[in-house]
Amino acid sequence: PLWNLGLTASALQTWGNPLNDVEPDQTYIGLELSGAFAVLGANFGVLRHMSGDDENHDWIYTIGVGVGI
Repeated sequence: PLWNLGLTASALQTWGNPLNDVEPDQTYIGLELSGAFAVLGANFGVLRHMSGDDENHDWIYTIGVGVGI
């Protein structure tokens, strides 16, 4: 097809030093909406903090773009 759209469940586990933004050893779960038109793709996600001791980041947001062949 020329275009597509999808919704996925996502899990994210941080470790090390994740860009000095969120703390390491945190777990987030949520949903990501992804879509593509021709060879260009994009996604956006909203994830809720589930475990770990980072009290400053109850929600995080993800965004991505890509090109497929």
